[in-house]
Amino acid sequence: MKSLEELKVIREKMQDQIAFRAEHEGEFPILDGFRKHVLVCGGTGCKASQSAQIVDNLKAVLAEKGMQDEVQVITTGCFGFCEKGPIVKMMPDNTFYTQVKPEDARTIVEEHLIKGRKVTNLLYTDPENNEHVSDS
Repeated sequence: MKSLEELKVIREKMQDQIAFRAEHEGEFPILDGFRKHVLVCGGTGCKASQSAQIVDNLKAVLAEKGMQDEVQVITTGCFGFCEKGPIVKMMPDNTFYTQVKPEDARTIVEEHLIKGRKVTNLLYTDPENNEHVSDS
């Protein structure tokens, strides 16, 4: 059982999240306390292509922008699309970025997460019609 003082400390720490949820109620689904998730492939091929550095860079830029409590970066298993890795998938909008490099992390945060614009040069391009596929 927590003491009254311990409960007060927990309440104080949660005030920002409570206020955020109240202010934005119904605007978007809150997933485990985060409004967005960034899934980064952690499969063997993507790891060999610096996916761990992509994760580190995404987290650093999110922290710099004060968004670490809004957006969760998750390392996943293989997406099964190794030839186009590293893969970064944005949720809940289901945007699928391919051949992402560590230096793309800032652009993904600033353009996609802050401005709401997809980073078109990272979107998968269908080889048959040469069109970008924005979600998968």
